[in-house]
Amino acid sequence: MAVKFDKTKPILEVKGATKVYSGVTVLSNVDFDLYPGEVHALVGENGAGKSTLSKIISGVIEKTGGEMVCKGAPYSPENTHEAIARGVSIVHQEFNLIPVLTVAQNIFLGKERAAGGFIDEKESAEKAALMLKQLELDIPVKRKVRYLSVAQMQLVEITKCLCDDSDIIIMDEPTAPLTRNETKQLFKIIQNLREKGVAIIYISHKLDEIFTVSQRITVLRDGQKVGTYNTGDLDEDKLVSLMVGREISSMYEHVNKSRDEVVLKVDGLTCYGMAENVSFELKRGEILGFGGLVGAGRTELMKMIFGEIALDKGKLELMGEVITKPRIRDMVEKGLVYLPEDRKYEGIIANMKVKDNITLPILKRLTKGGFIIAAKEKEIAEEMVHKLNVKTQGIRQNVANLSGGNQQKVVLAKWLASNVKVLILDEPTRGIDVGAKHEIYKLMNQLCADGVSIIMISSEMSELIGMSDRLIVMSEKRVTGELRGDEINETAIMNYAVQRGYKI
Repeated sequence: MAVKFDKTKPILEVKGATKVYSGVTVLSNVDFDLYPGEVHALVGENGAGKSTLSKIISGVIEKTGGEMVCKGAPYSPENTHEAIARGVSIVHQEFNLIPVLTVAQNIFLGKERAAGGFIDEKESAEKAALMLKQLELDIPVKRKVRYLSVAQMQLVEITKCLCDDSDIIIMDEPTAPLTRNETKQLFKIIQNLREKGVAIIYISHKLDEIFTVSQRITVLRDGQKVGTYNTGDLDEDKLVSLMVGREISSMYEHVNKSRDEVVLKVDGLTCYGMAENVSFELKRGEILGFGGLVGAGRTELMKMIFGEIALDKGKLELMGEVITKPRIRDMVEKGLVYLPEDRKYEGIIANMKVKDNITLPILKRLTKGGFIIAAKEKEIAEEMVHKLNVKTQGIRQNVANLSGGNQQKVVLAKWLASNVKVLILDEPTRGIDVGAKHEIYKLMNQLCADGVSIIMISSEMSELIGMSDRLIVMSEKRVTGELRGDEINETAIMNYAVQRGYKI
């Protein structure tokens, strides 16, 4: 584990860090410092420069200008191996694990001990088990990573950094896939690391976490440093204002726009082991929230409605039409679409252009004589980019190069271009900044005013409470309760979320 350093002197100093891509400056003259045993939060909207700065510090990319000092010596890593050798590790937002290897093999990858030309797998497994036990993590070390939950993968990533004997750990959205209990466990781990002198750069869009774990906060905006502040000197409203450069009077601003007309009726929907005997109605212009703990069956239910998971029994009624075997293509043509929780793997095609992602579902409409009408495709893509305020260099930019919030907007644009009537949003604001969240909430409100009906799954209590006209809670694959209006509060949601799976 990390050696002790003088806590009155920075363990890391960054001076004038600058990064330019193809003539575009994405980080400009940023100063940053970090002290031993400190959690220093790095915040800002998507595209503010947080990931760029963290990648420079961790050796993922090289800086264009500026200088760094680590533990009193000049520091300019050309790759992550050099950074790790200097005691600097990063827990990426996207995992860097090898699915076909075991937990132990991933933790000690590149650090294996060999005897007689063979890797000592037994020793690796024993050491990995000891490390996980010290962190109070119950993860089987011989299990292949591909069989772990997303939350377990995240915790394995953090364990890898500890195995590197890092003095500086960068955590980029570390709690995005974690439950409340797992988040609490991570905070315990962070506190233990602080006591041992490990310094942590903590990047998160969850402001409550920032105020819980950090001692100082540095705010970036548009690639420049706004300032560094003691956490105790700020509140959430002030921090939001610093991040976005403007006051946001109300995050949600939602007004119930629902009509009496029922657009979707779900009757006894069942796929055993996924969701069982679920029934509900969705009205035109309504936002119907779905709450519950991880594993409650909410995502599986929506994939059943969308046609991605086959039904064992039950039926749907969409716009008055009875459907017993929903299929994805049919549902899209009828105006019901699903925006998945994992936009990177299920929502976008990262190596394709913005325009190609947006127009992919409607190519049939844009084709004449077997050829795509390029002018029409360009017109629709540009219209959607403008309507959703997608921050991009142009419709020909690859989606992979957009921030998380703008990738989410591209997924929305793709389906809105197809004349959607029922929109299912699964964790619509996960991993995006407060400014982008506000824009998505405004868009949801406008869609409801236009008569679009929305089903929203969210793990954020404030989001469920602030945006839902009605709220259905699930537990153990079944509906346990329904809340309306003033009934929607955190206590009521949690009471239903922890009940055994039976219909109220």
